[in-house]
Amino acid sequence: MIMRGPEGEVMPQEGVFLEVVPMERVVFTDAFTTGWIPAGPFIVGFLEFADEAGKTRYSAGARHWTVESCAQHEAMGFTEGWSKVAEQLEAVAKRIA
Repeated sequence: MIMRGPEGEVMPQEGVFLEVVPMERVVFTDAFTTGWIPAGPFIVGFLEFADEAGKTRYSAGARHWTVESCAQHEAMGFTEGWSKVAEQLEAVAKRIA
């Protein structure tokens, strides 16, 4: 995955999928790289989608190994960044509806 910042920053993220349930849930981690090679764990992230009265409820979150890594993630703009992802997903959904 590649995250792109508002100033053109490029932040590649390597990891693996732990669970994929089409149209419902994606769980991923950076605790491993491709080939299940252990890496310095930072998060287990999840994206969830659920039907709610004909609309889609989107939820996202992360679990951290330590309080320090959680604080580091927050300082990196976790809340703002993942909120931007929600806005982008909404724009895509409206475009393809």
